[in-house]
Amino acid sequence: MKKITIVHIEAGRHLYGGALQVVYLLQALRKNPAIENILLCPENSEIAKHCQDINSGIGSDICKVIPIKMKGELDITLTFRIAKILKQTNADILHVHSRRGADIFGGLAAKLVSVPCLLTRRVDNKEPPWLCRIKYPLFAKTICISDGIKQVLLQQGVAESKLATIRSVVDTEKYSATPDSDWFYSTFNLNDSHFVIAIIAQLIERKGHRILFSALRKLAKKYPQIRLLVFGKGPLDNQLKSLANTLGIEPIVQFAGFRSDLDKVLPNLDLVVHPAFSEGLGVSLLQASACQVPIIASAVGGIPEAVEHQRNGLLLVAGDERALSDAIETMILNPQLRGTYAKQAREKMLQEFSIQVMADSYCSLYQSLTSMPKRLNKAKSC
Repeated sequence: MKKITIVHIEAGRHLYGGALQVVYLLQALRKNPAIENILLCPENSEIAKHCQDINSGIGSDICKVIPIKMKGELDITLTFRIAKILKQTNADILHVHSRRGADIFGGLAAKLVSVPCLLTRRVDNKEPPWLCRIKYPLFAKTICISDGIKQVLLQQGVAESKLATIRSVVDTEKYSATPDSDWFYSTFNLNDSHFVIAIIAQLIERKGHRILFSALRKLAKKYPQIRLLVFGKGPLDNQLKSLANTLGIEPIVQFAGFRSDLDKVLPNLDLVVHPAFSEGLGVSLLQASACQVPIIASAVGGIPEAVEHQRNGLLLVAGDERALSDAIETMILNPQLRGTYAKQAREKMLQEFSIQVMADSYCSLYQSLTSMPKRLNKAKSC
């Protein structure tokens, strides 16, 4: 039986966010004997190393990794490098998982060699109308990681028949509800009297750090047990540290940077807050929910699909500092409510955001573009 050859492109250099979602998908798809996966990714990237490590124990025909030069959105020569690989590998489908030029140049490369192309879109920002008219006709289907992103594309004139929603997922085995309080308290200089809040996001304007800091200014005086861990890196690092000092909350805030052990950190938190002004879905919210951590977040983009109001957390209007302050106080004062949300959070992840659910959906989509046998497109085969 001829295998279906799917070439995947991921332009991210670090193993989090969208790149991690690609790894989850490849790990699930490698179990399907009808599919051969090939990954194109930047040279010396973390995802290249990780997938080569995966590959080493299972045979090079399952997940071949081809590191290539990716120089960004102005690197038009990437089109020809991708097209050459598509021809050499006899690709049946090109699946583009990221932007940074890989989307348009990947779509053009697929057109050059007459290979159907899929695009996974992970952000909810609007694009110029002229770019939409050029870009989206290149793809047989654009897969949105949330219905919120799908609505943005519909508003920009992309036909509904050309769109599908397949949500990002969380590794519910890795992210579980097993705390290690001794390690946690030692690592972050905390103790069991503290109420520990975390924000897990890039340090950029749209993530809403400033709103959270302002909301904590008065709360910290009323509830001195509050501590805030700020996970992530970004251009606002120094500005946010200065803001914490100006607001007088510097003693309760730790800037913990990017951590690769969030699965170990999350089960020890009391609350995750995500006051973003826009968000495609929010993978950190899925991870927190899988670890049974209640959430307060803005009702924007795809967040309401990850956080169900009064099921696994509370949803607020973005930018409403007073509402955010009140919601945090509610969580502090109601440990029983937090416990209910925590339990229901993991249940929601298991039911709606498992890796297997995502793999099944992609297998069905691949089948629709090829002659892939129906009997091999289900979870038990993926």
